[in-house]
Amino acid sequence: MRKNKRCSVQKLSPELQKRLYRSKNISLLLEMEVRAGNGGEISTLFSIPCILSYIHDDFKEIEKELNERGLLW
Repeated sequence: MRKNKRCSVQKLSPELQKRLYRSKNISLLLEMEVRAGNGGEISTLFSIPCILSYIHDDFKEIEKELNERGLLW
């Protein structure tokens, strides 16, 4: 978030920042994999549900923290 000390916006916790960054990167890699058209490979087909589950777990934790801070409605 912002480094301006006078800003009233709450800084996200380091754990939440890590989860957001990781989810963004994994989502980008998954998109690139799908766009590359490697969907027919067995290894890719098996990895997609694992990747989606991983992203989903991160998003649940992100949503939980944002709700606790009152930033989601």
